[in-house]
Amino acid sequence: MLISIIIAGLVMGAIYGMVGLGFSIIFRASGIMNLAQSEMITLASLIGVTLYQTVGLSFWLALALTMLIMFAFGALLQLGIISKYADRGVAGIYMVLVTLGLSKMFNGGCELIFGANPIQFPSVFSVSTVNILGAFVTPERILSFFLSAIGMLLIHLFLTKTKVGIATRACASDAVAAEACGINVVKSNAVVWGLASAVAAMCGMMLGPIYGAAISLGSKVGTKGMASSVSGGFGNIYGAMVGGLLLGMVESFVGGYVNSTMKDMVAYLLLFLMLCVRPTGLFNEQSIRDV
Repeated sequence: MLISIIIAGLVMGAIYGMVGLGFSIIFRASGIMNLAQSEMITLASLIGVTLYQTVGLSFWLALALTMLIMFAFGALLQLGIISKYADRGVAGIYMVLVTLGLSKMFNGGCELIFGANPIQFPSVFSVSTVNILGAFVTPERILSFFLSAIGMLLIHLFLTKTKVGIATRACASDAVAAEACGINVVKSNAVVWGLASAVAAMCGMMLGPIYGAAISLGSKVGTKGMASSVSGGFGNIYGAMVGGLLLGMVESFVGGYVNSTMKDMVAYLLLFLMLCVRPTGLFNEQSIRDV
């Protein structure tokens, strides 16, 4: 039982971390808490299952195409809407309300286009379970863990090893100085929003086989992802992953040894207590910078 609990905690923790990563990337770059990130996961999952099941593409091709579609969608969203509000001086809580409005529009649009009933996500592998040290785990959950690890590694390499990634970090540190150096801040932010949307696409494709593709999918994990981001240090991309793993492990152990109906309450109680002791989260974003 212990092995099953640990594996479940690692899998869900990795997914929570990836969801939190999407929140942190945008906040780190533009200072905006994007409340539409959860609904982007819903949209991505519904697009992915359509490409995979209805169109008949392979899972990997559907995943790649969904990520490309969502990257373009996120970039256009920033260029066409977010940047326009920013140019008009809208900031702070009002920008948060803009993203809240977008989330409601996305949710309603998904229901209108795809319907309100959940769509069963076809199995990715031919085998139903895999035996790991006596614990039987679905291969889709194992895939989710490794996809999260690979996604985190790719984002790290993008931000630290590419000119575009370094430019986005420069804009996040000091947009005025970056613009003075010739960096297009608006386009840089568009790349960040596109990247966060691609992360949402990966999350949607990981969660689809576990929960099914439904308009409620994003809301199921969105708050957990935000909690992961906050507990790790809101805006710190590495802290989001650590916070996600912590939250996933707490949920799994409480659900396995205490009561499955109490795992949400205990997990958020732990988060509350931790933030009372360390309000900046595990990683203090005021003193830690991406390197």
